Amino acid sequence: MLLTWLKRNRPEIYAQAGTLLFAKDILTWHLTGARVSEISDMSGGGLLRLPEPTYDEELLALYGLDDAMALMPELYDPTSVVGRVTPKAAAATGLAAGTPVVAGYFDVVASALGSGAAGAGAASIVVGSWSINQVFSTAPVRDERVFMVSAYGRDRFANMENSATSAANLEWYVRALVERGGHHDDPFGFVNAAVGAVEPAASDPMFHPFLYGGRLGAHQRGGFFGLRPMPMARSCWRQGRSTRPKSSNVQAWASRKFSPSAA
Repeated sequence: MLLTWLKRNRPEIYAQAGTLLFAKDILTWHLTGARVSEISDMSGGGLLRLPEPTYDEELLALYGLDDAMALMPELYDPTSVVGRVTPKAAAATGLAAGTPVVAGYFDVVASALGSGAAGAGAASIVVGSWSINQVFSTAPVRDERVFMVSAYGRDRFANMENSATSAANLEWYVRALVERGGHHDDPFGFVNAAVGAVEPAASDPMFHPFLYGGRLGAHQRGGFFGLRPMPMARSCWRQGRSTRPKSSNVQAWASRKFSPSAA
């Protein structure tokens, strides 16, 4: 809980806080003047009691945030119109004054719905900065093995198993091993082209994608396994290939948690 960390480690900043908003909510504020949020991001952030979903002083107290109720904005459903573009915002953005502004969805819920994964039993896997594995239901899954649950409407819940085991690892590889010294104008394009030219082999090294810890503990670490002597360029691109996001064992492990046999 980042807000708890802020209170403990930067109390002077916490003391100055007026309203807790997510990134998209800040855009809404600038466009409309309304400091509001919606249930999918707030519940995904662990700040709402489910299944209602609603703010709960006892829940906040568990995080050490018993004084945080005053920071919580008014809640809306993601599809609700929360305000209209002000004349000032219209002049700054080119949008028409009076344009309705909708609250919006938690990003991973929005991407799943946009792909057609909607309704109880539907599933979605997102290979982005994080590995996102979610299954939709009419009631929140109550299981300590599940990472988080987001409410995004009446009797609509996204049950998620997430971890920083996807493209965040490729970014580290490019930043740490390729981009150093500014040798390439397009380091990600360079790596993609080089990796694409590598023919997969059973002897390729394996990469454990836990640079930022794992779902089962912050102590987990990443690493290359199965390295062997070979020309440097060939070795680098085979290592690079192993860090590229894909439907990995981590995602398979996460998805199994939501299968009927795992209940």
